[in-house]
Amino acid sequence: MSLPPIIQPASPRGQDPLPQPDNEAQAHSQALCEKILAAIEAAGGWMPFTQFMGLALYAPALGYYSGGAHKFGAAGDFVTGPEMTPLFGRTLARTIAPMLAASKPYLTEAGAGTGKLAGDLLQALEAMGQLPERYDILELSAELAQRQRAHLAATVPHLIDRIHWLSALPETIEGVLVGNEVLDAMPVELVRWKDGQGQRLGVSVERIDDGIRFITTPGETSTELATLIAKVIPFIPGKSTGHPAKRVFQALRIEVNGELEVLERTMPAALDALAVGGRIVVMSYHSLEDRITKQAFSAAANSSAPIELPMELPEHAPTIRLIVKGAEPASAEEIARNPRAASVRLRAAEKIRSKA
Repeated sequence: MSLPPIIQPASPRGQDPLPQPDNEAQAHSQALCEKILAAIEAAGGWMPFTQFMGLALYAPALGYYSGGAHKFGAAGDFVTGPEMTPLFGRTLARTIAPMLAASKPYLTEAGAGTGKLAGDLLQALEAMGQLPERYDILELSAELAQRQRAHLAATVPHLIDRIHWLSALPETIEGVLVGNEVLDAMPVELVRWKDGQGQRLGVSVERIDDGIRFITTPGETSTELATLIAKVIPFIPGKSTGHPAKRVFQALRIEVNGELEVLERTMPAALDALAVGGRIVVMSYHSLEDRITKQAFSAAANSSAPIELPMELPEHAPTIRLIVKGAEPASAEEIARNPRAASVRLRAAEKIRSKA
């Protein structure tokens, strides 16, 4: 579907409209709009605002920060402090230096622009004898990352091995995190409060006489979604337990929060951290959680020696002893007092040996 040209509206004060983009810019914007339109249609006609903003800013070769147009300085759209003077970076370095000395000597910059601030900071910190061992740049735009590499290779070539580029936010950040005029470049959720509940806003498409336009619209509320689920998965007396949306909402929560992935990482780490003689008790309220716990306990409670070995070596011996055989459910009395305990499964183990 072809979108109409982008037209700047006149000022509400009656002044002349802003200058129109040139033909090349209009064609670029048209291509980006068509990409966003295709994504909205593929999503069923509505997408969360955070995804819309992410495409507008970072769609490969088309987004504002990834499209290649000059953005910084007098020839661009805006100017930031580091672009005007190295004093900005030198001043900021005086604050960062004692933080690096008191923490892990890692420095992470979110959204480094042209790389000017990174270069100024590294030069200033080097002069102060407080160079970070590692300088990470979190940059979603491949085009900007390329500019940063070129600038830093020219200004601090002897420090280039310390600089690393990240295309996604790491799970943990150690040391010092710095960001200059970058929050407005991070895709955000748009939420409004109406009739006593929050509404997640997104973007859909409205058809008008001369084409279409993007509009901000609310997504379905949880009540509306529950009603829709009930129509698709009806309640069956004697077979269904509770509202049919209950399990759907639980599955959505588990998936969105990455709960199972977190538990898969946590269980081995918890067993490793346990002191010899210490005990661990895990109560799972979902069968998938209990399965992960069972697998972690089983791996640690059994020999890891290859089956073809004639004897077990000490380093292959079990590291835990199971206290509860299998999984222990709640008693009938407890379930009567607390019906939510019906799904719980308890497993317990004792640490008998540390890993070699």
